[in-house]
Amino acid sequence: MNQSSSNIDFMNGGGEMGALMRARDWTRTPLGNPETWPQSLRVTIRLLLNSRHPMFIWWGPELIQFYNDAYRQTMGPERHPSALGARGRECWDEIWDLIGPQIEYVMSGQGSTWDEERLVPVTRFGKREDVWWTYGYSPIDLEGGVGGVLVVCNDVSKQHLSAEALKNQTQRLEQLFDQAPGFVAVLRGPEHVFELTNTAYRRLTGPRAFMGRTVADVLPEVVDQGFIELLDSVYAKGQPHVGLRTPLVLQNDDGTTRNSVIDFVYQPIFELDGSVSGIFVQGTDVTELDVVETAFRRNELQLRLALEAAQIGVWECKIVDGSFLDIREDDRARRLLNRHEHESLHFEGFVARVHPDDRMRLQAASLRALDPAGDGILDVEYRMLSRHDMPERWIHARAQVVDADGVRKFVGTVRDISGLKATQAQQQLVSGELKHRIKNLLAMVSSIASQTLRGEDIAERRSAFTARLQVLAQAQDLLTASDLESGGMHATAHVALAPHGIERFDITGPDFPMNARQTLSMALALHELATNAMKYGALSNEIGRVAMSWTETSAPNGQSALRLRWEETGGPQARTPTKTGFGSRMISRVLAADFMGKVNVNYTEAGVVFTLDGHLLR
Repeated sequence: MNQSSSNIDFMNGGGEMGALMRARDWTRTPLGNPETWPQSLRVTIRLLLNSRHPMFIWWGPELIQFYNDAYRQTMGPERHPSALGARGRECWDEIWDLIGPQIEYVMSGQGSTWDEERLVPVTRFGKREDVWWTYGYSPIDLEGGVGGVLVVCNDVSKQHLSAEALKNQTQRLEQLFDQAPGFVAVLRGPEHVFELTNTAYRRLTGPRAFMGRTVADVLPEVVDQGFIELLDSVYAKGQPHVGLRTPLVLQNDDGTTRNSVIDFVYQPIFELDGSVSGIFVQGTDVTELDVVETAFRRNELQLRLALEAAQIGVWECKIVDGSFLDIREDDRARRLLNRHEHESLHFEGFVARVHPDDRMRLQAASLRALDPAGDGILDVEYRMLSRHDMPERWIHARAQVVDADGVRKFVGTVRDISGLKATQAQQQLVSGELKHRIKNLLAMVSSIASQTLRGEDIAERRSAFTARLQVLAQAQDLLTASDLESGGMHATAHVALAPHGIERFDITGPDFPMNARQTLSMALALHELATNAMKYGALSNEIGRVAMSWTETSAPNGQSALRLRWEETGGPQARTPTKTGFGSRMISRVLAADFMGKVNVNYTEAGVVFTLDGHLLR
């Protein structure tokens, strides 16, 4: 480049871009030798090169470009250094739809332009980026017209993104504020003017105009409830106030009122100088919770009164590796288990107070309750040894195995059943006395029959009559041994058949209770069948046997159906009797009636086969 340095002094300095400008052969560009450039261009270039602010120049009809080091920092290798001296339209074709009209506006003499944080995407470092710019396009004068455009700009992408992030964060905080599950409000100044409220606050109070108005103006009904005085105190003293389960009465649009219960905090808002500028209100509407808690307290009181009325104690203990630890009991359980108030509470001490004869039963019940295959229920009765000022007493303990927070526990109750045990003992005494009297009565009937039924022709009848009375007495023993109301099938069969050699009977079938009437008739019927087998059937020799079986099933009417079968084998051939005696009549009539069913007797070559199809009454 052949140009004198004195004529291009306006290009002096400028760092990298000044050096590139001075080194360029401008004579090969539409601008020609820099010595001939207009003064306005020379001055503007000098300003550009000596400024640390990003600046750019488009000059002439072809918009030849100049820029400084500060602007160079905003460019990628796609345009630097090729943009220097290049034509503007060719260089910025990708964004010409954005900047072209503005350049034309300035070049046509219509004035300057100014844009703040405008998105102008550009390609740099191999990818198109969203870049926000604040920039101005100003005219460079030339002989009464416009020779070019001076761009003063700044890449404000970082600031823009930071502002957007702050804006988004603020919106997010406002959203969280509004969506907070508890009610929130911000009050400003000593008059407590509403600045912010969230949805929960507006839901609590109902729809009202809040912003810029005082609490007393928006919620006049709370003035006489003491809330304004609390706000004044918090604002004046700078100390928070916490209110728990506080009643609140609010007015509806129709003039009616509604009662609420709230937990709330009035927190003073401090400025940097330590002064109080407002109050932050935060709380929770606990009306429904208060109703539940009130009901719970009422139920708890009812339970406590019920436990006191029933004299039931409550206890629990942890179960760790088969050991019972951390035993807890209420005062009633302590007294029932004969533990003095000053004594320590541990399992070994409890066992030592249990009657020795009952400890094995208590241990067995505990093991059954802890068996994984069981129902987890501890149900056991045992005696507590008497101590000083504490009598011996019978205890009924019942507990459930529960798993709570990974800890296995017994949770249960104890009650004193000493009175019940005494009553049961008295009942057994009465039952024994009743049994004795009935047997005496039957003995008297037997004696009378023996004295009355005399003569050779009635000896056999007298023996049969006595045997029947004995079976009747034994069946009565079954009833008086329990509750005077029912007897079991197994026991009834044993009583009736034992005198005939129970070992010769093959008996199969489930055990079940029968009422008193069915128990007596079943015993007599089996006795008659066995007696006949001894005289004429399978039991009349040494090898005959009787197979007796029964099943119990559910009938359509909801009752239990009974099917009983008596089959004799190994005896003489059975023959149909020519006349009907007491036993046959008792079996065919009484037994069938008592079991509401039917009986059938077959006389086969193998022996007698008897069946009963009836129903059980309980």
